[in-house]
Amino acid sequence: MDGKVTRFLKASLVSDILASVCLCVFGLCLFMWAEHVTNLLSIVFGVVLIIYGVSKVITYYNEKDGVDLGKAIIAIAIGCVLIFRASLLKELVSIIFGVLILIISITNLISALTLQKNTNIKQTKPIIIASIGGIIGLLCLTSKFILPDFFLQVVGAFIFVFGIMNIINSFLLKK
Repeated sequence: MDGKVTRFLKASLVSDILASVCLCVFGLCLFMWAEHVTNLLSIVFGVVLIIYGVSKVITYYNEKDGVDLGKAIIAIAIGCVLIFRASLLKELVSIIFGVLILIISITNLISALTLQKNTNIKQTKPIIIASIGGIIGLLCLTSKFILPDFFLQVVGAFIFVFGIMNIINSFLLKK
């Protein structure tokens, strides 16, 4: 294996592990306190969008750029909806994390297949783990029709398990 691939894999290992630990913590919190976590996230995202919108309004008055005013109004409106209607975020959490888990799983699968091709070493375990992660991502995307709080707990458990699997996968790919 050439030096570029080795350096890339080592650099991505640290970021993969950090992202996986964050996913584990978030998944565990979501599993244990689904209602509180989604309410908090909804308020935080709402406040961030309102701050962004207000900054765009200020930019509009300084530069008279109509695009910024449009972005500002949309951001403020979405921020207000997220603050006053936290239930909307519950529906979006499963979609956002389902897509995130799918992207990470596909990336891990591509990495394992590329490593297998370049080194002629079987990468069965990382391929299986990445495939299971893809299934978890699909479940997050498709099973939002269950009771919302229970579903969020299931999503939290999926995210936690995926984080653990991704940490294991990172160390398997390192070998």
